[in-house]
Amino acid sequence: MSMRTDNRGPAAAGTTRREARGRPRLWTVRTVLLSAGVLFFEAALLVVGVTFLGLDDETPIPQDDPGLLVVTLPVLACVALPAGLLMTVTVVLPALGLARRPGGRRWVVPAVAAAAALPLTVLVKRWWALSVTQALVCWSLLALCVATAAGAVALSHRHLRTGRTASLLRRGYAYGSLAVLAACGLGLGARSVGLIEEYRPPTVARHDLVGAWTDDEGGRLRLASDGTAVADRLRTEEEETVDGASDARRCTGTGTWLFQSATDPWEQSVRLDIDGCAMEWNVGGTDRRPGLNHVYGDPDSPDWFRLRR
Repeated sequence: MSMRTDNRGPAAAGTTRREARGRPRLWTVRTVLLSAGVLFFEAALLVVGVTFLGLDDETPIPQDDPGLLVVTLPVLACVALPAGLLMTVTVVLPALGLARRPGGRRWVVPAVAAAAALPLTVLVKRWWALSVTQALVCWSLLALCVATAAGAVALSHRHLRTGRTASLLRRGYAYGSLAVLAACGLGLGARSVGLIEEYRPPTVARHDLVGAWTDDEGGRLRLASDGTAVADRLRTEEEETVDGASDARRCTGTGTWLFQSATDPWEQSVRLDIDGCAMEWNVGGTDRRPGLNHVYGDPDSPDWFRLRR
């Protein structure tokens, strides 16, 4: 009987023993918390970026002070962290598990991330009425966030072997908090020196408002210099139909209008006195193209529509 000897040496034997023990487990409390934290801080950075970059967008009412982000982001964590945990256990870790299987491919992670971000992008597009281009950008950012969280968990395996995941978790949350605070500081600094401009309605005079206005949906409003006003299928507030959908009402008639000037451009308004039509209109738009906005609904999150030349 012949005996087989193992001539592979101690290094190879050690490798065999490590393979027998297997690779570090993905499904641990600390990897789940790490992934959820990465997702939260990515979402927080996106909120900060969208807030400051959107300060120059036209709005019907003054925007909240962006400095309040320091207060609102911890409140956001109460919702975002549980959402990150759900995304971790349903998308991030399963995607990593597929990539680590024998014969697995690294492209599985970004592919799963893109697929998981798609339904969320559809919801965001419908809720905020995004354009196709904006929806594609949103989809790319969401997929990138999920893939980044997966990458953070994959890179943490070295610490899993050495048992230093606790320090990794603490550093991850600390660095994430510093990154968000730094982004808020940069945004506030850029705003204070004028690099980021905040939207303000144009200051207008009464004669600037005389003329024909349209809502781009067939409705028209004509304001005459003598104070008379004529509305033709002018849009008013939306009303809810029997099936739960909203339907814009229209008004037609003749009446009067009155311009109320103010030092604060947000307080400029036009009071319309036509039966069935919306009465209060705020001045909006830009210096080159002023507009009239009608605001209704919840004062903190109002609905609005506008008239343009």
